[in-house]
Amino acid sequence: MSNDIAYIENASPDPRRRSFVGAFIRLGIGLALMVGLVWTMQWQELLNSVQGLDWTWIAATGLSFLLSLALKLVRWRWLLVRVAPGVGWRALARAYFVGQAVNIVGMGRLGDLARVLWLRQEGNVSGVGVATSVVAEKLVDLVFMGLLSAWWLTTLLSPPEGLDLSLALIMSGVSAIALAAFAWFGQSALNWIHRWLVSRTDAPSRWLARRVGALAEGLAGLVQRRQLQPVMLITAAIWGVMLTTNALLLRAFGLPPAAPLAVSVLVLGLLGTSPNLTPANIGPYHWAVTLSLTLFGVAQSQALAYAIVLHAIVSTLPVLIAVVLNGWHWPDLRAMARETMAK
Repeated sequence: MSNDIAYIENASPDPRRRSFVGAFIRLGIGLALMVGLVWTMQWQELLNSVQGLDWTWIAATGLSFLLSLALKLVRWRWLLVRVAPGVGWRALARAYFVGQAVNIVGMGRLGDLARVLWLRQEGNVSGVGVATSVVAEKLVDLVFMGLLSAWWLTTLLSPPEGLDLSLALIMSGVSAIALAAFAWFGQSALNWIHRWLVSRTDAPSRWLARRVGALAEGLAGLVQRRQLQPVMLITAAIWGVMLTTNALLLRAFGLPPAAPLAVSVLVLGLLGTSPNLTPANIGPYHWAVTLSLTLFGVAQSQALAYAIVLHAIVSTLPVLIAVVLNGWHWPDLRAMARETMAK
């Protein structure tokens, strides 16, 4: 048996090598997008756009972005009401902004894993339950993202007849149906599964029973109808504030704070950053936001200036908050992950 294990380990590709190659490819794509954007830029027009900024609207943009972060923290607190009722706001904020900082300064979408590991250690709570609350958070956001994307494609861009919108509509529809199913049947189904596993005496069933119990607690914000409504209302407020943030920055550049522009920046900005190709999404984010504005006739230099300022706001503030809450010396997240996998 040991010989078989040794053979498998020797035959398997080195995960560090695969990670390095993948990171190199992602970084190359991100830099190529940035170089292509910079190569065609009119630098004098870009400088003129930055010099003409209204700093009052810049400050308002920053405050609006901070409000969206605060609402996201409140929503996570609500989703964790059954998993971590005794965890304080400071511990929750420390975990949340560590996740934000990891997403910003690193490559790949590891921020959510970081905040799960951090809160699990600080709050001494179920890692499965915390991770499930993060999944529930993403599911709710997916509903709004799907609906907003479909509306943006159909109404704002007036797409040609040949453009297939089925994927966006299916994504939003399936997400909405999944939410409704969770709210209506989820609690009773999870309780039935948990009771059945508890009634069994074998070790695998007992192991699964603990995980299903944690899963039910993590999904409490979605599987209980009285908790789903506040979560949906908070999420709607989050997306409304994010749109307001984009609109306020449009005013700083002397552009009309029109809904089509604000929605375009939000949709393409989120899609452009989802792969997290480069640290802080430098390159892909600027390319996506610039494209979102030039689609509506904004000059490329002004659109890039807008992307640079917006990126500075949404990247700098979460990292600063993480440093204020946690200091410079953070625990080893890799050690936390190894400890979790060993249990």
